[in-house]
Amino acid sequence: MDENDRTEKRDFAAVQRFSELGCELYDLAAHPFVKAMVIPQSAEAPRQMHPARVSRAMFGDANPFMTGVREQVERALAERQPADPNNLFLFLERFWASSVANALDAFRDWRDTLYEAMLLNIWGSPAMLRLGEAFAFQRTLKDPKMLRFLPEVQAILLGVDRGGFEEAVIRMLILMAGTRGSVRRDRLERSAKVLAHDEPFASLGAEKRAALIHEASDHRRV
Repeated sequence: MDENDRTEKRDFAAVQRFSELGCELYDLAAHPFVKAMVIPQSAEAPRQMHPARVSRAMFGDANPFMTGVREQVERALAERQPADPNNLFLFLERFWASSVANALDAFRDWRDTLYEAMLLNIWGSPAMLRLGEAFAFQRTLKDPKMLRFLPEVQAILLGVDRGGFEEAVIRMLILMAGTRGSVRRDRLERSAKVLAHDEPFASLGAEKRAALIHEASDHRRV
């Protein structure tokens, strides 16, 4: 709900502790009996009957009812003709596809919000926070005044006047990715768009961009 609110990390500490308790209870009470009763054949049957596997096998070549479908598809593709842009069914197809996409996006957002609200209500209760208290680790924050004197920062500052605008932007992108440890997909896509389509990077060419990124990465490691 608020990606800048770090207090929600305590809820995940409770989740971690409860999960470990569940695993320990299973290992002690249930695992020996399950291992003694389950044989490879009985384990393979549920795996083969998994809905995700069955839904694909139903339309696969192994299904005898799908015999001849491949030939029909190939013939339809060979004889396919582009529809007239003013075709009513073409408009209805686009309208329906857009409606389905918007409905799925709305359902996804509603589902994620519901999951998050349930997590905060269940695992954010005082009892659950007390359960995960021992796992609620906090990052050790350095004094902002001392950050300038870290070796990594000093190495960056020594090369801050090297290069032009392109090098500076690439160095900033690399630094932000390094400090986070990982990059969210949307931010990675934005960075890729900047380097591939926006000027002045678009005019550099792929080889020049790759060389600048490689050089900035090497200087940061140094």
